[in-house]
Amino acid sequence: MIDKRKFEDACAFQYTPEKISGLFNCGIEELDEFCEKEYKCGFEATWKMLSGDGRLEFLRAQFLLAEKSASMAMYLDKTRFGGNEEKFTVDEADLVKIRAELRRSLSDKQYKFYVADDSRINVLVGSVRSGKTWISLLKFAYMIFTSPEDYEFLMAGKTITTLKRNCFSILDRLAGEKFVYNSSCKEGRLYGRKIYFEGAADRRAESKIRGMTLGGAYVDELTQVPKDFYNMLLSRLSLPQARFFATTNPDSPAHYVKRDIVDNRSIDLTVWNFSLDDNVFLDKEYVAQVKREYSGVFYARYVLGEWKNAEGLIYDMFDADKHVCPTVERNYEKYYAACDYGTQNPTVFGLWGLYGEIWYKVKEYHYSGRESGVQKTDGQFADDLTEFLGRKPITAVIIDPSAASFIAEVKSRGINAIKANNDVLDGVRLTAKLLERREILFNDCCVKTIEEFGTYCWQDGADGDRPVKENDHHMDETRYFCVKVLGGKGKMRFL
Repeated sequence: MIDKRKFEDACAFQYTPEKISGLFNCGIEELDEFCEKEYKCGFEATWKMLSGDGRLEFLRAQFLLAEKSASMAMYLDKTRFGGNEEKFTVDEADLVKIRAELRRSLSDKQYKFYVADDSRINVLVGSVRSGKTWISLLKFAYMIFTSPEDYEFLMAGKTITTLKRNCFSILDRLAGEKFVYNSSCKEGRLYGRKIYFEGAADRRAESKIRGMTLGGAYVDELTQVPKDFYNMLLSRLSLPQARFFATTNPDSPAHYVKRDIVDNRSIDLTVWNFSLDDNVFLDKEYVAQVKREYSGVFYARYVLGEWKNAEGLIYDMFDADKHVCPTVERNYEKYYAACDYGTQNPTVFGLWGLYGEIWYKVKEYHYSGRESGVQKTDGQFADDLTEFLGRKPITAVIIDPSAASFIAEVKSRGINAIKANNDVLDGVRLTAKLLERREILFNDCCVKTIEEFGTYCWQDGADGDRPVKENDHHMDETRYFCVKVLGGKGKMRFL
């Protein structure tokens, strides 16, 4: 007895005719009879039809296949012929070929997600590079394509910039000219349906979507979006068959996404868990490299796809034997400086130099008004900074963004001063990755910095990931430098 599904999958995976014959313990004549009955052609022609010519183009082909499905064909027929009730039909063998090609082009997890029936809420959780972002966008685009023309949709992320970076390029490749957008106007169209775009960096964002009536929504990096925004968004999904799709990397088990969504059995929800190893199309050496780049809580979340509490040392991958080097003269190609500013708390500077492909923290400055009993003015700190920099050609000094008056004072000295990005968690993730890669090292004269690596830790029992705000000034200065200077180099994307 030849199982039709197994036969199609065997062809899709390009088993040889001999292997297929052995799989079903039958001869070529029996396969011919089976194919004539099921596909109206012989075994050889059926095998060529179902096996294709190798794997399809990585991204765009998946959506092209979806466009060929029966429901889309019927929808296109109704649109093109003015509501003609005569349904367009697709030859069964053609549909079999489409499904077989789709099966071959997706990982097992992606295929199961794509063909499954949707719940009202669909959340894809898992590691980086597990393939969840583009398969979720494929299905979101399919939903839009098959929805009534007057339906409107929303896509959201922490910011419009992250949404554009993580999602728009994929939709460009999937839908081509059928996807147009204007990020400044926060609107676009996909297959003629209007899509609104919104950033949701804080709880005030929920006011931006009040009053909307939506047929569907997509959220990129759900754990980065406030709960108030998520709740308001669900209330906007009031049209028939409205669906919600979201992707996220795991976070703390106390996070609302885990507590109120993923673990909530009382709502119409499906959670799909993806791991790095689910993406069979990634190069094995690349996968091994990604696994080496994370440790501790970041390994659990971004490689294993686990909801894990942040506890203990933040930079547990820091090793003095690996990351601390002798203070010697080097021919640095470029210099930056960074500053964490304090009044009673310490003010610290760090001088960074590029030598080869590694950034070295060349030296540090540390002054505490509380410890010394004497508070310095902005002008005095600017004098200290000028002396600290010497005659070195500094590209820029990256300064704590809350120190507005000090930034103005430094600029008045003719020094290029720029505000740091103070997103703590993203900065910590990036700094940890750079430590794993040994792309930042520290001269042994940076005594305070090295000491702080041994004490910088997560708050116990905090609602979310929060570092202990003690003895963290050089850690902040180091983070400011890493994000501003190295944040665009092989920039991490948590997909």
